[in-house]
Amino acid sequence: MKNSILSHIKLAGTIFFVSMLLTSAELSAQAEDSGNQKAGDLGGTVKSEDLHRFFGYEDPLAFRYLSLPYDAVMNTNVKEFTIEVGFLLLLLLPLALFLSPKIKPVFWISLAILLLLFLALSMGTTYCSQHGVSAENAPAHLQEVMAKQNFAEAPFDSIRSIYQWSLLQLFVPINQAVSSISSLPDTLTYPLLLGVFLFVLLLLHHCFQSSQIEKRSLILFTCFYGSLWLLLSAGLTWYGLLLFPMATMLTIYKWGSRVEGGLFPEKLQKGVLYGFAGIWLLMSISFRMANYDASSAELASRLYYPPLAAYRNGELTAEQVTDMFRVGYPAVAKIINQETESLIYLAGTYLPYFIKKSDARCYADIYLEFFINLNQKYPQQTESNRAFRYMGFRYFIMDLNLPLVDKTPDKSLTRKVDKLMSYIYQNPEMELVATDRQIKLNSNGQVVNAVFLNEGPLVNAGTFAVFRLK
Repeated sequence: MKNSILSHIKLAGTIFFVSMLLTSAELSAQAEDSGNQKAGDLGGTVKSEDLHRFFGYEDPLAFRYLSLPYDAVMNTNVKEFTIEVGFLLLLLLPLALFLSPKIKPVFWISLAILLLLFLALSMGTTYCSQHGVSAENAPAHLQEVMAKQNFAEAPFDSIRSIYQWSLLQLFVPINQAVSSISSLPDTLTYPLLLGVFLFVLLLLHHCFQSSQIEKRSLILFTCFYGSLWLLLSAGLTWYGLLLFPMATMLTIYKWGSRVEGGLFPEKLQKGVLYGFAGIWLLMSISFRMANYDASSAELASRLYYPPLAAYRNGELTAEQVTDMFRVGYPAVAKIINQETESLIYLAGTYLPYFIKKSDARCYADIYLEFFINLNQKYPQQTESNRAFRYMGFRYFIMDLNLPLVDKTPDKSLTRKVDKLMSYIYQNPEMELVATDRQIKLNSNGQVVNAVFLNEGPLVNAGTFAVFRLK
């Protein structure tokens, strides 16, 4: 009876997954078409500039999906403090299948080959993306780096380079083979993903066919949920909030269980788990408690923020503490909050948290889609000024580091930022309210707060600029 129920669950899950694949294939083709459309001479879409930061820009498309588990866990595409999901423990998850003594040799070998190909593909695409080289030139590029390394001075870096070079040698033929049969419209990616999913289901069936129905159902659900996350999340980890804790839980459960006739002795198996968990716990505590955004090693070694301690003791006011963390924010907020009716065009920064009625006043245009559309309709400065003023906008808040977010191959977001700055530059109806960027003027050598780099060399890059329509 139990096997019959589980068989129905597998059948229903597989049918639903196939239907989602077919639907997503059509959606992906549409997304690919929209990503290739050009907005005038600027190119790029909000989808490609935002979501693809997490998804990656690997070509062919199959590599984006296949490397996604590695990219999400290792933070290779987007390195953010808030999206770290615990790579050290999750490394043990695929290896947990080797703990089962009932798996047939053909599956042992198949699993080992699959994991090796996955690692080579993931690290190969990561190396090429980080260093801006093609797959064919990646080994030669790494050899140049290895030639400059001194094993005695940095043994771990040298060992890592040898390890990477070995995987790159395997990645090159994989890239050539996949690229030769993958093209747009893509006909390889989704059948390949379906094949991987069915292989994993078959592997799990052979590993856990004698387990209880509850355990098998939980594992099947995790596999099914993870497959949907892989297919539909575009790499955003918070779309898989249930996946990552369940994966960690299954890892700890499997490695901490008694396995009769397993690959490793029980003491060694549990020792590896407790060792990894202990190392990870120490890393996490130090990482979470330290000043991870500090500008010096001295500040990073402290377990608390001195300004906050001074605030608790009454030595500093809330405004003074805020100004230490977000220089210039309190002064700008006072200016903007003098009235609460005008609208604010917002391209990044954390300033809205200090603005009254920010939910009603601020229009967030992080990837400048609204501005580009308006500027194409009203290309002259006076026309754009009139359009913004008619809609009720008075203040413009710019994130000066917005181009650093741009991960697109053609730098479309950077060109949009340049377009916005061109609109503001020497605009007779626009005035600078405040900025934390500092420039040394060419005219007299004086260091002043300014935005445009043609006025002199940069002293402090800064983070924000606020302009106002007169």
